[in-house]
Amino acid sequence: MNKPLILVVDDEKSFLAQMREILEDCGFLVKTAENGQEAVGLLEENPGFSVILTDERMPVMTGTEFAQKANLLAPLAVKIMITAYPEQKTLQDAINKGEVYRFLTKPIDIDEVIHSVNSALELYEKRYKSKQLSILFEKAKNRLIKLNSVLEATKAEKDMIKEKAGPLLTSQANKISELSKEIEKKEGIIENLKHKASEGSEYSKPIIDVSKYGNKIEELEVQKKSTLLIRDKLRKEFSTLLKNWESLGANAESDHSEISHQCREKLLEVRQCLLNAQLQ
Repeated sequence: MNKPLILVVDDEKSFLAQMREILEDCGFLVKTAENGQEAVGLLEENPGFSVILTDERMPVMTGTEFAQKANLLAPLAVKIMITAYPEQKTLQDAINKGEVYRFLTKPIDIDEVIHSVNSALELYEKRYKSKQLSILFEKAKNRLIKLNSVLEATKAEKDMIKEKAGPLLTSQANKISELSKEIEKKEGIIENLKHKASEGSEYSKPIIDVSKYGNKIEELEVQKKSTLLIRDKLRKEFSTLLKNWESLGANAESDHSEISHQCREKLLEVRQCLLNAQLQ
């Protein structure tokens, strides 16, 4: 686990040295700055500080002014104000403007410093986790918006294809069904003629002109073959259309797992309708 990074800002070098020793003994990484401007430079280089301890009365800028800049550069960092002059106006400004978490007075109490820093680290962890959850939520929301857009576009495309291809598929299915009935009808006529011809040869009935039936049978056989060719061609075209239609449903199922149940039901309904027509 990475050690927490802490920034200490004070114009007294001896105080900075004392704070570094205390905090490093606790296992923290410590950076120091002698004024607010120098501290701003450190935050610009690395905004990943967990805790900031700053004096209030310093040259260049006050601790409250620095805290306001720190809020922009390192918004998750928890700020602790250290001052030897805890005036009411100073405290109000630090809280309201600098969003300071806690105050410590000089001379400092080492145990109080350590306790305050540990409390500040707990607050930083909560802020960090909350920020990460916000980022994840935003990503999930954007993804949902994108998926909804894709779903709407897919549904519109399916409706358009259904509107255009549906009548064509139905027409093809009807033609196949009609041709099948015509073939059955002609097969029945052929069988009937063959039966009559055979009756004329088996029984001593008046002679039947078999050649007449033979020519009719031959003509019907030719018509049957022609009809079968047309039906087979239509079945091939129908099969191709059906496969294309089914692939649309398969792609929708694999590419967009969130596609609505209603949309899937429609695809299955159309597919079953086409299969029923093909079997006729």
